Amino acid sequence: MDLVAVAPLRATAFVFQPLEGRFALVVVQKLTFLLTPEECVLAPEQEEIREQELHFDDDPRRSLRAPSDVAPFKSRADVLLVGSAFAPGGRPVRTLTARLAVAGMEKAIEVHGPRLFTPAGELPFAGHPTLGSAWAWRDAGGRPRADGELVQQCGIGLVRVGADGDRLRFAAPDPLRRGPATPGEAAGVAAALGVAPDALEACEWVDNGPGWIGARVADLDALYALTPRASALKIGVAAPAADGSAYHVRAFTRGAGGVVEDPVTGSLNASVAQWWVGRGWATPPYPVRQGRAVGADGVVEITRDDAGALWVGGAVRLVIRGTVDVSPRATRRTGGAERPRHPRS
Repeated sequence: MDLVAVAPLRATAFVFQPLEGRFALVVVQKLTFLLTPEECVLAPEQEEIREQELHFDDDPRRSLRAPSDVAPFKSRADVLLVGSAFAPGGRPVRTLTARLAVAGMEKAIEVHGPRLFTPAGELPFAGHPTLGSAWAWRDAGGRPRADGELVQQCGIGLVRVGADGDRLRFAAPDPLRRGPATPGEAAGVAAALGVAPDALEACEWVDNGPGWIGARVADLDALYALTPRASALKIGVAAPAADGSAYHVRAFTRGAGGVVEDPVTGSLNASVAQWWVGRGWATPPYPVRQGRAVGADGVVEITRDDAGALWVGGAVRLVIRGTVDVSPRATRRTGGAERPRHPRS
């Protein structure tokens, strides 16, 4: 039997067996509409009937982009909305509501930009989460308006993120606090680092969200001889290098067990780059090394564009992929009896 569509619409038919010895002929007709404000009109080009589910990047582990059009029976219509949310008028907002209304049914979701959390609270900016969330967004099928660059909004404002394959970079945001530390603040930094105040060649605030205060020491020997003590300060220390990098960096914060040293710190490298380039101590492009004291060999790339903006980046690698159920039901089910271990990346 042949199915003939007399209208410029897509149609197909197949035989379905609902019960043993009984067969049914299922006819599927598909219409494609253009969605415009207050009106839906037939599209001039009708989509073909899709016999298989379509996932982003043809990966069945990824989100569903379009369902199969072929089903033996549906008691009700399915509505799957795939799209992007943009701030009204292009003006930055912290949150907005996206709404879909179809035939008396209405659904709405609250859309947030990336939010960055630590065990101590929320941060207005951090480097690794900025690049990591941008990578995850692209991996989930997100497409920026401009090729090779997207704009991400965090608490500090709009942050540009550039992408070239697996290498991502962000434009260093303006610091929230900058300028020389007071003598008392510099003495507090020196005490936290376990050195005399005159061991610091310079000490400045370089805070772009996490609360960094920066210090410069004479050389790499002085940098790696530091034995910091627990302090409420978040301290970044840099020393000039002659190994192909402009300088090395160490980053110290306070953890539950005392001093914690970060192997690579995007936010600190951004503000230290602004400090050092502004002082004439470094000229982009150049690499920075961090993590040697904790057994890592992190390399951060600092570049400058034609407009003078400094960019911070490097290679981004997928370490773990999965989903997290944060629903109240899932929270009650785990009951806090066992906490999963969080792998370092």
